[in-house]
Amino acid sequence: MKRASEYLPKIETRAGAPPADRAQDQDGDPYGSPCRYCGDTGRREDWGGGWCPCPAGALAERRKRRSELWRSIVPPRYRSISHDGCPNPRLVAEVVAWRDARLWESEGQNLVLIGGTGCGKTAEAIAISADIFLQTDLTWELVTVPRWLQEAHASNGRDELDRLSRVGLVVLDDLGAEARDTPFVRERLFALVDGRYVNQRPTIATSNHSLGTLARVIGERTVSRLQHGARVVAVAGDDLRRR
Repeated sequence: MKRASEYLPKIETRAGAPPADRAQDQDGDPYGSPCRYCGDTGRREDWGGGWCPCPAGALAERRKRRSELWRSIVPPRYRSISHDGCPNPRLVAEVVAWRDARLWESEGQNLVLIGGTGCGKTAEAIAISADIFLQTDLTWELVTVPRWLQEAHASNGRDELDRLSRVGLVVLDDLGAEARDTPFVRERLFALVDGRYVNQRPTIATSNHSLGTLARVIGERTVSRLQHGARVVAVAGDDLRRR
């Protein structure tokens, strides 16, 4: 199995590029490549390990801030999730290919992971989310769909739908696992998926159902928008939680 370093994003986003005014030192001389002060480590040993003001230092500092932010928003169980922990190399290859194609950035392309309980869908959805979050300025949110629908029944508010339609990257986990198939459930899920679809916001969805079954459970309109132009991955495997 490949190590996590082999799955690191081969991307450097525009948002992650260092400011132009950090391309030169205080004397107006270029830092060089590698940086003549830190060797592109991002740290200045002569400053007690402080951040070097070169482009490499700017990028390293930004990545550290994003890493700390990620740990503050991801649920504790998923903080140590990485591609290393997935025993399904095909699944890892599929989600990494989706990430590297970058259509999620230019077109809002979705990623849909379909498979049985415990086969690694949620873990890979979190792992690929971490890749993108650490390399971009996108906001991110994990929505466990059955719980979200229960809360939606209580609030019945539009503000939450509007907010989720603007989040940079959303994971819809356990889509189709709702206890009840009601008009309210169908319309609320449609509004959520459609809001992200029209705003070209990428969504990663996981479900235990095939697309055909999912369409019967949550509605054809919703699934049509979710799968339009999406990368759909059928995930095979046993329940890893039972090992």
